[in-house]
Amino acid sequence: MAGYGALIQRLGESPLEAGSVLEKVEDVHEKVSLSQKDRSAIVEEAVEKTMRCADLLDKALRLAHTFNNQSNPDDETEQEYGQAVQELILMDKQVNSFAKQVAASGVFADASRTSRTLLSDVDAAISTTAKDDSAFRELYMEEFTTVFGDELDRFRQDDAFEEKDVSFLISCIQTGADVYSSMEKTLFTQAKTKS
Repeated sequence: MAGYGALIQRLGESPLEAGSVLEKVEDVHEKVSLSQKDRSAIVEEAVEKTMRCADLLDKALRLAHTFNNQSNPDDETEQEYGQAVQELILMDKQVNSFAKQVAASGVFADASRTSRTLLSDVDAAISTTAKDDSAFRELYMEEFTTVFGDELDRFRQDDAFEEKDVSFLISCIQTGADVYSSMEKTLFTQAKTKS
């Protein structure tokens, strides 16, 4: 169990809270610039190391389960468990290093910024007309009643619900169509008309 203590000490109780290793390296990407090829190599290697950590975690948990279910665990099981935990701690150091490199590369910050820009540009470029909005509302309500029509009918027939309650519920459902952006409305409408 000392292995788990060391693992928790290395990872921390809450690795995503402020002050953690991941949070400290968040803005490093602004200071270092790498080529796209270097960024891709770093990401691929980080994924590989992370998958190896997942395998090691799986192995450690299975061995711990085996170890805990045996009344007299043998030395071999105990040794395998200890080795798995030690290897996991070593891999954690490597993954931690790659996390710093990925943060420094800015690959995720660039992708996130590009994605937000692209979505806002597309949403601004798509303008829906009243006809488009009407078509979307019709398809939205059709889809909603297909999925939840039986439940709505039960509400109407249930004496515990007054007519105004059911009407209010339906108006709330209809208002839900206003939450969607122009791009989402267009995509939904096109997907439904093509299918």
